[in-house]
Amino acid sequence: MLHGHVPAAVGKLSAVGNFPPTNQLHLAIGLPLRNPAALDELLQQIYDPASPKFRQYLTPGQFTEQFGPTESDYQRVIAFAQSNGLTVTATHGNRVLLDVSGSVWAIEKMFNVTLRLYQHPREPREFFAPDVEPSVDLDVPLADVSGLNNYALPHPKNIIGSHSAVAVNAVPRMGSGSGGTYLGADSRIDLPGLVELHGGAAHDR
Repeated sequence: MLHGHVPAAVGKLSAVGNFPPTNQLHLAIGLPLRNPAALDELLQQIYDPASPKFRQYLTPGQFTEQFGPTESDYQRVIAFAQSNGLTVTATHGNRVLLDVSGSVWAIEKMFNVTLRLYQHPREPREFFAPDVEPSVDLDVPLADVSGLNNYALPHPKNIIGSHSAVAVNAVPRMGSGSGGTYLGADSRIDLPGLVELHGGAAHDR
């Protein structure tokens, strides 16, 4: 079972209907990193001036090999999504994200949920969310599924003064997922301190 996908507000609301089963959704399935204890230890050594590994950063490839999901697990998640009627729209070299799309019906079946519609308590719109926390019949661990609800829509953090005409006419940029949610392809994850060394010079990746 995956936690944190049912907004807290849902417990105080009554559904106004079900999300149409033929609607299409875009999801980003997240896989957890491996060997978290070893990663914590390595990070301590990298930032410890007394350690022989001080500033001995890993390349992205080395990090994926040591701490990323295995290729076998990644392929099993891909096969599981496809066997449940979802389409893989993007894969990622670090194997921590898998972008998929599919009908609401297929997604409900895969994650053992029902997507319902609710009136947003603070905004003049309806939002969709699962009625229970998602779960999967899969022996590969998953960390998260982005796109199962659109309770909170992304909005820019930079605030322009209300006197500016730009602020009045500005349109927030949305992600490429359903309801403006972000997918893996919408962002690049930079892990602090992970750079590649070339000829003794460090280059941020």
